[in-house]
Amino acid sequence: MSEEKLMNELFHPGAALKMEIITEENMIRSYNTIIEDLEHNFLILQTPFDDGNPVYVEEGRELTLRREIEEDQKAYVTNVFVIENRPGRVPLLVCGKPKEFEKTSLRRYARFGVDLLCECSTEYAHLPGRVTNISLSGCFVEIAKDAPLIEGKNLQIAIDISGEDALTFSGEIVRTYDVSDNQKIGLALDIREISMEMKEILKNYLFQCQLLN
Repeated sequence: MSEEKLMNELFHPGAALKMEIITEENMIRSYNTIIEDLEHNFLILQTPFDDGNPVYVEEGRELTLRREIEEDQKAYVTNVFVIENRPGRVPLLVCGKPKEFEKTSLRRYARFGVDLLCECSTEYAHLPGRVTNISLSGCFVEIAKDAPLIEGKNLQIAIDISGEDALTFSGEIVRTYDVSDNQKIGLALDIREISMEMKEILKNYLFQCQLLN
C-alpha cells in the first residue's frame, strides 16, 4: 500500500487522535481530538476542549499527532503546523497535511503495576492516594471514596518515586472505577500537561520497571 493511500485511510474524517503541543514554557500538553476533514493540502482537526473551553492554539504552532489502531496494536505519529484557527459552533484547527509518519507499537505505552504514595490536588483540596499502575500516558490512582473528584476534571498529582524528586504532572480523570477496598475509589488519569524534565523522570522510572519485570 502506498504512503498516500495509507495516509488517507489513517487520517480520515471522524478518526480520533491524540495531540501534543510543546509550549513556550517547555511544557508538554496533551489533548484528544477528532479529524474533521482531510483535504488535498490540509488536515482539519476539531479544536480540543479543556474544562469546557476550546483550547487556543496559535497559528504556526507545531503539533504532534498520534493515531492509534488498537486491532493492529500499532500507532502512527506525525507532525503538522497550525495554519489557521477557525472559530464557530465547532471550532477547528486547519493544519498542513502530514507529509510522512512514523509507525510504532502501542506497547510503547506499556503499563506497570506499582505501589507508590501520591498526593492529588484540586483547587479545593489536597488528597493522599496510592498509584497502582503507571505508564507514559497516565496512571491509576486509588483515593478516598468521598473525594470530590469526577470524570472529565483535571487535577495535579505528585507521585513519590524512591530516589527521585516527586514526579508531578496535570492529569484528566477519564474514568472512575470500583476497587476491592469499598472505602476507596479508583481513578484513571491521562496526562494532560507535564514538563520535559518530568517526562524524562517518568521515562527513566518506567525503564527501571521494565528491567525488573
